[in-house]
Amino acid sequence: MSTRGHERGTRGRGRDRGTKAGSSTSGYMPDREAPASPVTETGSHDRAGRDDALSQAMLRVLERVAGATSNVTEYWLESIERIIDYLDCMVEQKLKGVVSLLRDEAYQ
Repeated sequence: MSTRGHERGTRGRGRDRGTKAGSSTSGYMPDREAPASPVTETGSHDRAGRDDALSQAMLRVLERVAGATSNVTEYWLESIERIIDYLDCMVEQKLKGVVSLLRDEAYQ
């Protein structure tokens, strides 16, 4: 398991965060509360809060597009976030980049 959350402060990742993918064979996705859009978020939320909302949104989109299990989805998501963090992108740029990657995954 990655220690990334411990290096930068916890951001709601890992096994115990409470999100699970639905069955990829049945297409069933359990209802979950949608986080506020990281692009339209304003106010006193700090960057970690925006990143967490973005992570949750990316995870939900990837689960629906790829139909992957939660472990595979989380690994993919954490890998992509690590790369984007190294590039020091703005939240809007992260979202655009991930949407582009998800589109590529959908066509494969």
